[in-house]
Amino acid sequence: MVATVRAAHPAGPPLIVTASQDVAAALDDPAVATYDHETVLDLMSGAVYACMTPGLGNIYDAAATDVPTLWLPPVNDTHPRQVGLLRDHGCCDAHLDWAHIGHPVDYDAPIPDILAAVTRVVRQVSKRRCARDLLTARLRALADGLGPAPGRARKLTDRFGQDGTRHAATALLGCAGGGQSGRSPSPT
Repeated sequence: MVATVRAAHPAGPPLIVTASQDVAAALDDPAVATYDHETVLDLMSGAVYACMTPGLGNIYDAAATDVPTLWLPPVNDTHPRQVGLLRDHGCCDAHLDWAHIGHPVDYDAPIPDILAAVTRVVRQVSKRRCARDLLTARLRALADGLGPAPGRARKLTDRFGQDGTRHAATALLGCAGGGQSGRSPSPT
C-alpha cells in the first residue's frame, strides 16, 4: 500500500509515511517512521491531505487536524462500518474500498473470514501489476479531488468537541448497533 500511495502522490509536497513501530518494522522501509502522537498531529495539520485506514484513532486525528482525508481500503472488520458511518453522515472526503478495484470483500461474513479475505486481496494486489496500477490510478483520482477546504471529518469535533473522544466513541457504537458486530453495506 505504501508503494501505491507513493506512486499516486503528486510531485511537490513531501510524502510523510508514519506507522506504528510494529508496522514500520514489518515494512522495513527507511522512509516509514514512527512518531509520537503530538508530532503526528502537527504533521497532519500542515498536510495538503492524508491517506489513512479508517480506524477510530485516525478518524479522531483527521477531525482534530481539519485535514482532508482519503480513507484507504479496510484492513479489518471494523473499518467498513466506520467509513460507512463517516460517508452516511457527510464526514467523508473520499474513500476507497477493495471492491472499487475489482476485489470485493464480504463484510457480512464472520470476522475470521473477513480478515482472511482482506489478507488474500492484499496479497493478490501486491503480486499483480495491473491491480497495483488500478489501485494507484484510483488513489490518484481520489486524492486529486481533495482540495484546500477543511476535511469533512471536522464535523465530528464540531459535534463532540476536541476532547469528546468518549462521547464520540459511544455515539459511533450506538450507530453501529450497540457495539455489535454489524457490518456496513457494500461500498458504493
